[in-house]
Amino acid sequence: MSIVQELKRRGILHLTFFYIVGSWLALQVADVLFAGGDIPLSAIRYVLIAEILVFPFVIIFGWLFDVSGGVITRDRSRIFSPDISRDHPLVTVDYAVLSVLTLAVSAILIGTGINLLAARTAAQETVTIPTNSLAVFPFKNLSDESAYNYIGYGVAVDIINKLANLKELSVIPQSVSFPLEPSAYSIDVLRERLRVRYLIQGNLWPVGDKIRITAQMIDTQNHEYVLSESRDLKIDQILHVSDELAIEIINRLPVSLSSDSIEFLNRKATSNDQAYDFYLQGRNQLRNPDTVETLATAQQYFEEALRLDEQFASAYAGLCETYLNRYLLNRDTENVDAAETVCGRALELDDSLSEVSIALSKLYLQTGRADDAERTISKVIDSGNIKSETLTMLASIYSAQDRVDEADAAFERATRLATGNWDAYTRYGIFLRHRGRFNEAIVQFEHVTRLTPNNPTAFNNLGVAYAMSGDFENAARTFRNSLALSANAKAYTNTANMYYYLGDYAQASDILKHVTEIVPDVFWAWGNYANVLRYVAGDEEAMESAYERAIQLAESATEVNQADWNAWKSLANYYANLGQNEKAVHAIRQAKGLATKNPTILYFEALVLVRLGNPLEALNSLELAAEYGYPRRIIEADPEFESLKKNSWFRVLTGQHHE
Repeated sequence: MSIVQELKRRGILHLTFFYIVGSWLALQVADVLFAGGDIPLSAIRYVLIAEILVFPFVIIFGWLFDVSGGVITRDRSRIFSPDISRDHPLVTVDYAVLSVLTLAVSAILIGTGINLLAARTAAQETVTIPTNSLAVFPFKNLSDESAYNYIGYGVAVDIINKLANLKELSVIPQSVSFPLEPSAYSIDVLRERLRVRYLIQGNLWPVGDKIRITAQMIDTQNHEYVLSESRDLKIDQILHVSDELAIEIINRLPVSLSSDSIEFLNRKATSNDQAYDFYLQGRNQLRNPDTVETLATAQQYFEEALRLDEQFASAYAGLCETYLNRYLLNRDTENVDAAETVCGRALELDDSLSEVSIALSKLYLQTGRADDAERTISKVIDSGNIKSETLTMLASIYSAQDRVDEADAAFERATRLATGNWDAYTRYGIFLRHRGRFNEAIVQFEHVTRLTPNNPTAFNNLGVAYAMSGDFENAARTFRNSLALSANAKAYTNTANMYYYLGDYAQASDILKHVTEIVPDVFWAWGNYANVLRYVAGDEEAMESAYERAIQLAESATEVNQADWNAWKSLANYYANLGQNEKAVHAIRQAKGLATKNPTILYFEALVLVRLGNPLEALNSLELAAEYGYPRRIIEADPEFESLKKNSWFRVLTGQHHE
C-alpha cells in the first residue's frame, strides 16, 4: 500500500484539510478581535506559531486513533492486531499516549495565552492619568436648526484655547477630541482612549428668544458630575459664556494657578458681541474639510470680526490658521506672506497664544525656515508652556535640521506628556520610520490605532511600517483596514506598492491612476504612477506625461521649501528616468545635504545611480541604506535593481547568501 493510500485510509488527508481551514478561520477571527481590542496586530504571530506547533500532534493523534460516535478509540488494525483484549498492557499505552498529547497541546495553548496576555499588557502601557488633564467636546445642537451649530463648536474651541494656554493644565487638542462623539462611547472608553481625568461636554437649543446652554464636567475616575449647569442666554450674551465656563472648570480642578495664568484667564478676548459672533462662525468654517470655498468663507468671517474690533487677537489667530491651511491646500506663496503677517499681529496683541506660535512655527517649517520656527516655538516653551503639542513641534523642527538625537529626545518627552494626543505618537512614528527604525515605529503606530480605531491614516501609517520592516502579511492586512475605513489616497498607493513589488504592474498602475484623480496636485501621486508605467508595455507617452507633471509639482514644492528633502529625492528619480542626468545629480545632492544618514535618500541615490549607469556606486549607496535601516526585502523586491541582482555584492547585502 502506498503512503498516500495509507494516509487516506487513516483519514489524515481529511484531517489535515479541516485543520488548515480551521486554522485560517482562527487567524481571521484573531485579526478582527485584535484590531478592535487592546492586543497589537503583530501578536497574531503567536496564534500562527501555536497552530504550527499543534499540527504534528494532530497528525499523530489522527494516525493512532479513530474518533467516531463521540468516542476516542485505537484503531487496532492500524498498528496492532484487533485481537488485543481490553486488559492488555497496550491499552494502558493508549491512555499514556492520549495523556501526553493532551498535555503537550495544553502547554502550547497556555503558552500562547501567556504571550497574548503579555502583548496586551505591553500594549496597555500603564499610564498615570494626570489629575489636571481634560478633554473638551463641541457642544451639541439639539435643535433642528443647523444655524446654531457654529455656537456649540465655537464655544468649545474658545474653552480649549483658554485652558490650553494655562501651563498648569493638560488639555487634549481639538484635533483629537472633536472627531469623537462622546455619546457613542462609555466614560471608561473615553478615559482609556484620551487618557484624561475630566470630560467637558454640553448641549444647546433655542428656548423662545434665548438659547439654553447646558455644560457638564465628568470625572472619569468615579463617573461623577463635578459640574452640571444650565444657562438661558440671548445671542449677544454668548460672548461671555466660554470665559465663564472656563473659570467654572478651573474652580473644580485640583490646581493652583500662577498670577500670570489668573491674569490670562480673566482677560477678555473682545467686548464686541457682533465681532465675537463673526469669530465663532469663522471657527465653525475651519472645522470643515479644507476647500477653496470653506477657507474663503472663514476668511470673510474673521475679517468682519476684525473690522469691528481691530484688537481682537483670537480673530487674527483664526485668520492665521486660515492662510496657513490655504497654503497647504494649494501651495500659493502669497498665502505664506499673508499668514506670517496676521500671525505676527496676533502675537503682538497677545504673545501668550500658543496656538498662534505653533501655527507660525509650522508655517516656517513648511517653507524651509527651520531656524525661525525654532526661535518661535522656543519662546513658548521657555515661558513655561511645556506641553505635548509644543514639544512635538520642536521635535519636528530638530528633525528637519537633521539634529536626530535632539529630535528623538523631544519626541519621547512629547509622547510621555501626550496622554491621549495621538498626533504626537504619529509624528514620532513617522520620524522613526524615516530613520529606518521600523519596529520602534510600529509600536508608536499600533498605539495610535488603539487610541483612534476609526482613523484610516493610523492604519495606513502602521501598514507602511510593517511593509518597510519586511512584514508584508501584516502590511496588507492593515492597508485593507485603512481602505475599509476610508478610500484614501495613501492607502490606495501603498496597496499598489504591494502589487508593484509582487510584479503585478498592470494592477498597480490602475490603482495609481485612480490616486492621481483623488489628489491631482500632489507630486508623489504622479511620480508613483509614472514609475509603474515604466513596466507597462505601450504606455511610454503616458509615463513621460506623468513624470513631467510630477516634476512640475515637486519643483514648486522645492521653490517654497528648499529644505524639503522628500521632494528633492523624488525629483532626482524623476529626472533620471527622463534622462535629465545633470538635474538628477543636483537634486540627489540637495537631498543628501539636508539629511546625510537618511536611509530613504540613500536608497533613492542608488535608483539614480543605476539609471546613470554606475552600478558599483549604486551598490555602495544601497549598502549604506541597508546599514542605516532600509529594509533589505524591499531592496531585493524592487525591479529597478534587476540589473544588479546577479551581482554577488547585491546578493550579500540583501541577505540571499553569505560569503
